[in-house]
Amino acid sequence: MKKSVRRCKFHNLLFGAAFFATLLFLTAVSALPVRAAENLLDPGEDLVVVIDPGHGGENLGTEEGKRLEKEMTLITAQALADELRQFEGITVYLTRTEDVDLSLEDRAQFAKDVGADFLFSIHYNASLNHNLYGSEVWVPLSSPYNAYGFQFGQIQMESMKEMGLYLRGIKTRTGQTGEDYYGILRFSTALGVPSALIEHAHVDQPEDAALLETEDQLRAFGVADAHSIARYFGLRSEALGLDYTGEAGHYAEAEKNGIQKLTLEDTTDPEHLQLSFSSANYTAGKAGIQVVAADRDGMLLYYDYSMDGGQTFSALMKWPEADPTTGSYKQSFYLDLDFGKIRDPEVIVRVYNQYDRVKESETFTFTQSFGDEQTDPSDVPPGKEDANGPGQEKPDQVPEKPEGSTDPAATGEAELPAQADGADTATQSGDTADAATAEEAGQETFDNLSGAEVPGQETDAGASPKRPDLTAGSEDGYDALLSFVSRLRGILLLFCIFFGGLFALLGLARLVNGYLSYRTAEKSRKEHARKRTLHTDNPELMDLYEADIYGAGLKEKPLRKQDKEEDDLF
Repeated sequence: MKKSVRRCKFHNLLFGAAFFATLLFLTAVSALPVRAAENLLDPGEDLVVVIDPGHGGENLGTEEGKRLEKEMTLITAQALADELRQFEGITVYLTRTEDVDLSLEDRAQFAKDVGADFLFSIHYNASLNHNLYGSEVWVPLSSPYNAYGFQFGQIQMESMKEMGLYLRGIKTRTGQTGEDYYGILRFSTALGVPSALIEHAHVDQPEDAALLETEDQLRAFGVADAHSIARYFGLRSEALGLDYTGEAGHYAEAEKNGIQKLTLEDTTDPEHLQLSFSSANYTAGKAGIQVVAADRDGMLLYYDYSMDGGQTFSALMKWPEADPTTGSYKQSFYLDLDFGKIRDPEVIVRVYNQYDRVKESETFTFTQSFGDEQTDPSDVPPGKEDANGPGQEKPDQVPEKPEGSTDPAATGEAELPAQADGADTATQSGDTADAATAEEAGQETFDNLSGAEVPGQETDAGASPKRPDLTAGSEDGYDALLSFVSRLRGILLLFCIFFGGLFALLGLARLVNGYLSYRTAEKSRKEHARKRTLHTDNPELMDLYEADIYGAGLKEKPLRKQDKEEDDLF
């Protein structure tokens, strides 16, 4: 019996130790660095939100679209309020429900008077040259309101991306007095009301305008805004069958008492822009150029290009892999051009940062006219070996090919030096396949910016090499590491919760079983002690009693002298 009790105690100790080790492991795992945080704004139990339809009355807003902006914002704001009121635990107000004049001070004061926990100002956008597109959120300059707006803005950016809009980011803008440029943010902050200004899309650009043509589309923006707000505050709606209470702990990481780096205004032009030769098919009239650019104070969002020396430019193009929610973008990509009937193109590229500031490249020219037969590299006139044009770095001298060598330099291909920090070297191809070869290859065009193969470039093995995948510095690697750690953390948490619970149940079962066994043994001992006391004076009853306790295993029967001698023999 004693051995059984000791064994039970050992098992209890083992499972208990395993359980507490699991708890310690869970604590350690929860401390892993991931880009997720709690909502820094705690509105309390009675949540109050104010929706501000921008403009109104004589303040028309932008007039470039099919409707006036003041009409568009009211349609969106009313749809937003209707959707948001279906969530539980929230009171929603509108600063205006009709086409009336209302000053920015009055809007902010109204939010203050109703005890608003947040004011959301609804707007639509337009640009001076009617070429910008995308969605953005403007937030206050001062803390902690900058952090509140930033965490909401990250959620809003995700909603706008799902609606098919290009993302322009979460930004701040400084006025002449050093305060917020936008009055609604400035006055709300002065009154202690958190706020954000949403510029949904550009009404004067075809890509965005296609999403703003009907009232149903404008209401759809309001519904999307409502869900962003519900996610931000962790609301649920039984009527809509939505529950965002699980969003807690999944907000963007932000510093409450500081200004978020991704929201800082960039007041300078992009610092670096360089073009370098990649490949050319003079017969087919096509060429590839490597574009290397960087902005140290922000990120790049757009680019456009000219093939006639700057007389005309292409439409504004999306910068490859630009993501304002993380501040990442590719520092290098390949621009593939089809010159058509242009025999002597002069290429200029312009890059635009997040605040629409521009940097223009030097003019880029080629060694010969397009549309002619391919020039043999040995026949290039003196001084025309440089395909980079004015202001560009000249590639290294092409070495002579040893007899019998398969070095691609013998066919006019040579390695270019590195063009920028973090950028891989480019390959100059001066002698590419002719038009017939291009047609046999499937008439591959030069408009692919995602790292596709360059027609006409061949390696020693005869295969077309893929363009290098250049990313924006070490931030992408860090983000990838955090993403991996976050996924690993979730898996480990599930694993630990399962086995921790299992160990806890087994340990509890062992403890209960040990306690019950102990109580049963004690009860049996007391009962037999009582019987022993009663039957001590009666030898016959005593023999029966001892037979009972020996048979029950409650006591080890002592060996007689004869039994001991027999044991010694064996």
